[in-house]
Amino acid sequence: MTLGRPLTVTELLFDSDGLKKLRAQTERDFLKAARTSVERAGRRVEKELESAYEAAGLGKLARAWNTRVYPRTGQSDAPTADVRPKGKARTLGSIRAYARGATIRSQGQMLAIPLRAAGPRFVGRGKAPIGPQEWQRRTGIKLQPARIGGKLYLVANATRSKKTGRVAVKSTIRRLEQGRAQERLLIFLLLDEVTIKKRVNIDPIFARAASYLTAEFEQEVRTLMARGGQSGGASQ
Repeated sequence: MTLGRPLTVTELLFDSDGLKKLRAQTERDFLKAARTSVERAGRRVEKELESAYEAAGLGKLARAWNTRVYPRTGQSDAPTADVRPKGKARTLGSIRAYARGATIRSQGQMLAIPLRAAGPRFVGRGKAPIGPQEWQRRTGIKLQPARIGGKLYLVANATRSKKTGRVAVKSTIRRLEQGRAQERLLIFLLLDEVTIKKRVNIDPIFARAASYLTAEFEQEVRTLMARGGQSGGASQ
């Protein structure tokens, strides 16, 4: 029986360059898996927050959530997902108020809460709450204070739209010009403070983030191992 030739010392040496390349590639794969896992876990938290605010009837706030992964580009051994509401101070305040509960107190003057007859509650590109002065400017109708049932209101002599329940501005102005009687409508409720009850419980959602991250990373690692096994099998 003839045996094959013995291996030379050179052939027994490790391919150091190939080993370095394999190590570098493995490191890149795991860093990419970590970033992907962090982003997916962040998206899951974002979706749960959106669903929670939607279920509470806070549709506009449900659409305010956003997820960003840092660093924004490239790889890192410590990627981070930042899940927070986008928007300005009013949006942030509203989200916090409905998640924790809050009491809003007037600062030197009473808070004017627009009622149904007032029409759209927010105005402008920034969607600021409409106030009595802006309402009067937009409608051309003067408001008067009135105490009804122990509560203080701003009322207007106006015509109500049968379809929407809001003040019919053009009809009101026309009737005023004709000297016809108007209906007294409640436009704003005046309060010293407003209490907002907690309507969304966000703490359990954020608490689940760690388990989401673990599950996503384990899935990414299994995918990497399966891919490596297939590559190894093909080369044999």
